[in-house]
Amino acid sequence: MTRTSRALLAVVAALLSLPGCGSAPAASPSPKLPPAASADRLYADYLAALRAARSEHYAGTVAFSDGTSVSLDVTATQTTAHLLARSQGISVEEIVAGGRAFQRGGSHGPDWVVLPPEEARGAAALTMEREAECAAREHGTLHLGPRTRIGGRLVATLVDDGRGAGAAPQSSYLTLDAPVRLVRVVQTGPQSDGGSADCGHQPGPVAISAQVDYDRFDTPVRITPPPNPTDPNAQTA
Repeated sequence: MTRTSRALLAVVAALLSLPGCGSAPAASPSPKLPPAASADRLYADYLAALRAARSEHYAGTVAFSDGTSVSLDVTATQTTAHLLARSQGISVEEIVAGGRAFQRGGSHGPDWVVLPPEEARGAAALTMEREAECAAREHGTLHLGPRTRIGGRLVATLVDDGRGAGAAPQSSYLTLDAPVRLVRVVQTGPQSDGGSADCGHQPGPVAISAQVDYDRFDTPVRITPPPNPTDPNAQTA
């Protein structure tokens, strides 16, 4: 995720290998975490809740190995997503809907364009459906950390060592009540190699740290394709 408008898309994609955003955290389906509950079981419970949720919103900042940082604001449903990314004075907006991905801003200027299939493939990682798929595949060894409070809410900490392909070392904070909700992800080191293009991984700088906060779950959301986008893929010489 970086630099030009295309690089900014890559930045977003890289973030999704966190959790959702990519490697996601887990949580308990019951009001209290049983002492014997395993991290893997909690992770599975979180993924089940993610697959069942109708929508989510998250925002945060990701830093990359080339010294750049990108701020992200994403609203997603199971099959659609809307992204606004900003870096170094450049803003890029992206929509995933109707089986295609659209982008404007950066080198594209103010007009919407249809992204080519290979870029749309990575952009689909913004949807909750793909987020859950990638989270199930791209994570390292998980263990439970201490409970803490975020915004007055008691949450469980799930720690990922980041040693799986495409994963990153991070702590994910999840609510203790059902349905399990991810409240915050804090990435503390660089992503591992080997991430899938379906999960938004692209060649170039990698995310080395991030903090992303989640809210507005299951709110009514309708994300549709932008009107009259330009489709460079349909043009012929």
